[in-house]
Amino acid sequence: MTIQILGQTEGRERAAAEDLAARLANTVRPQDNLTIVAGAKCYGQKHQDIDLLIFGDFAKGLQIKKELLPKAFASHRTYLSGFLLALEVKDHDPANARIMGNQVEVKYQDRWSNASEQSYQQIYSIRDYLIRAVEHAPWIFSGLWLRNISSTKFPNAPHNILGSDLDADRFIRFIVQNRHDALNHQVQKGHTDLSIAAFKKTEANVFRCALDLFTTKLSEGSLDRRKLELICQKILKEQQYADRLGNQLLLFRGRGGAGKTLRLLQIARTLYETSGDRILFLTYNKALVSDVRRLLAILGVSDKVDEQTIGIRSSDSFFFGLLKAYGLSPTQGSPDVFPVDYQQKKVELLNLLRLSKPADIIKEQTAINNPEIFAWDFVLVDEGQDWPEEERDLLFALFGSDRLIVADGVDQFVRNQKRCDWMKGVSARQIVTLKKSLRLKKNLCQIATAFAEKVGVEWDMEPNDDIHGGHVKLLLGPYARDAHTKIMESHNKAGNKPIDALFCMTGAVGARSARFPEELASWGFKVWDGTTSEGREHFATDVEQHRIVKYESCRGLEGWTVVCLDFDQFFDRQVIEGQSHERELFVSAEEAGLRFAARWSLIPLTRAIDTLVIQLEEHSALGQQLLSVASAYKDFVEIIRTHQ
Repeated sequence: MTIQILGQTEGRERAAAEDLAARLANTVRPQDNLTIVAGAKCYGQKHQDIDLLIFGDFAKGLQIKKELLPKAFASHRTYLSGFLLALEVKDHDPANARIMGNQVEVKYQDRWSNASEQSYQQIYSIRDYLIRAVEHAPWIFSGLWLRNISSTKFPNAPHNILGSDLDADRFIRFIVQNRHDALNHQVQKGHTDLSIAAFKKTEANVFRCALDLFTTKLSEGSLDRRKLELICQKILKEQQYADRLGNQLLLFRGRGGAGKTLRLLQIARTLYETSGDRILFLTYNKALVSDVRRLLAILGVSDKVDEQTIGIRSSDSFFFGLLKAYGLSPTQGSPDVFPVDYQQKKVELLNLLRLSKPADIIKEQTAINNPEIFAWDFVLVDEGQDWPEEERDLLFALFGSDRLIVADGVDQFVRNQKRCDWMKGVSARQIVTLKKSLRLKKNLCQIATAFAEKVGVEWDMEPNDDIHGGHVKLLLGPYARDAHTKIMESHNKAGNKPIDALFCMTGAVGARSARFPEELASWGFKVWDGTTSEGREHFATDVEQHRIVKYESCRGLEGWTVVCLDFDQFFDRQVIEGQSHERELFVSAEEAGLRFAARWSLIPLTRAIDTLVIQLEEHSALGQQLLSVASAYKDFVEIIRTHQ
């Protein structure tokens, strides 16, 4: 085998791969293997798009010509055994690319971004991806290929840039330059023959495992396909607000299950496809960040900073980055303790920017140096009702209200008990009210409505008559393995995979489900553990994984089957929390606590599409209330007692 190209079969990455293969063809011997993966993906990583990932495996070593070696190594026989190169490809012309020192900056829509930093960060994405998947990673280096700029324009200082005049000799010299320290170390140890290798001889299988991983496509569950079908619908042409995007603040308002988050993603994808815009999606729910990143990875949406893209960020990640850009980073003590001066720093920055206009801010050096923070055409805000006002005002200052699209969940609060008013001081605005359930089948919507009435909270979600059916299972007693097996058998018979289900747990001390991820793994099942900060950093990459989150992270997520574990303990905990909040006049602490818990409970109760499983103790107060509700809906509510 000589050179093979895998990955994308068309597009600019494929064209670049074919170009590179042609330039290196005369160097690769019949016994060597050179594999170029076009458009490689590091699924689940923050920087997941790699233009070209090049695997070089040279049998018995390819001796490097002396004239390609630095003087320090010219007297040594030097062999190229193997390498793994992440190559970022830029087709910008000289007017839209510039070299500052040994850093390359490229221009996109009148904005400059650091392509060298982007290329460098890819090393960590590849390494982390490999370690998570196969526990080992070969040595990796990165480079930039400026296909329209000659190497005569490059600096004399060491760099990792290739030019339009790339040939086999320049490519090998480039590899040698990037392995200079390793070769020098061998010389200092007294080696006569030097070697450039990506792995030890005893780890040759690591290379093959890595190659297999990067040539495997991300598989889809049935829920993924449903979401993608909805996201890809061209909705803007039929909507009266479409022509005013960019000239007004747009707000979608609706209860849980009305499709607010989906509507944001529909708009994001349409703008991405039709206008080539850069769209930023902000949510404080890190589990939702992972879920949306998975969908966009399946869609093939780019995550590059100098191209059209849909960027997904947690709100904390965005605002921490913003504060850092202005030299106002919150004081970080222990990694596990949230900085106490975070809100103070945001207010301080808001006061600094209050008299500035977005058009002026984007021209400042701070914005130019941080395109990943400032260079967005539209900003989409999820669950806007629950945002602190200073974060709202910072987005207004940075982008203007007319470039914001907001989803408002009415009274579903997690962070605050006071509604954030996005209409305050905004003259050009439009509210789109979503009344019908887009997610829940009709029976599940009826149960949510009946529960809301039972506990005395307002709930005006209308069942969707076009999506009939739905099942509810009240699981009274422990969630044991046999109960799980039966639930998943029904789930699978409907054509689903484990990834299409969602499990919610409290994580509270003493809760039966406190160690549910470990327990599920001990039963022999694969798990995506979204209950940990480390788990939420990466999305699920296997359709056989069971998704598990804490109740606090379930908003915006959904599953064909949703299992609510220790639901009574979660409800009781929310009652206690609600009693401690500031309340309206003439409302007792007990009543305020019940209302708070009921509103919170409606979030997990509206995550399911077809089957909702509620596990609790029969004799708990909530258990008795739900049994009372269930008695009116015996046709589709099943009561299962698991006590021994």
